[in-house]
Amino acid sequence: DLVYALPPNGQKRWDFRAGADIEAAPAIGDDGTIYVGSDDDKLYALAPEGTLRWAFTTGGDVRASAAVGSGVVYVGSFDSQLYAVKLDGTLAWTFRAGDRIVSSALVDSRGGILFGSQDDRLYCLEPDGHLRWSVELGGDVDSSPTLAADGTIFVGSDDRKLYALRAPAAQK
Repeated sequence: DLVYALPPNGQKRWDFRAGADIEAAPAIGDDGTIYVGSDDDKLYALAPEGTLRWAFTTGGDVRASAAVGSGVVYVGSFDSQLYAVKLDGTLAWTFRAGDRIVSSALVDSRGGILFGSQDDRLYCLEPDGHLRWSVELGGDVDSSPTLAADGTIFVGSDDRKLYALRAPAAQK
């Protein structure tokens, strides 16, 4: 339940105690703000010196790593929602998937927000939270998607397969 800041020499600079276990890696914004979720249903924003800037409460454990987009932090929760939280800690929007979200979000070059859910689906949302597309895979999508240079989306599933997908062409 602790986040530590360690410089290259390994001497602890600071630590921050959340209200429960921290299961995901922190994300760092352009201004140095550190975003990390916890099993206390919160997404924390920490200043570079380790002080709390704000805490945003979701409806379930936050085990997915956050993704920082253009003025927004995206994070999934065990309450089956992906949250878009503004950099001031206020809610921009939510999107409800069919089951818990453990997968970390990824923002693609077209602003799409990609993430998986335990409903066996990989989702892509528009920057405003509307569904761009989704695809059903063979099992829970707990792994985080990644993008290749050519735009191929790679994501693993609980069906023991690694999927290589192409996003549908942009609508005109």
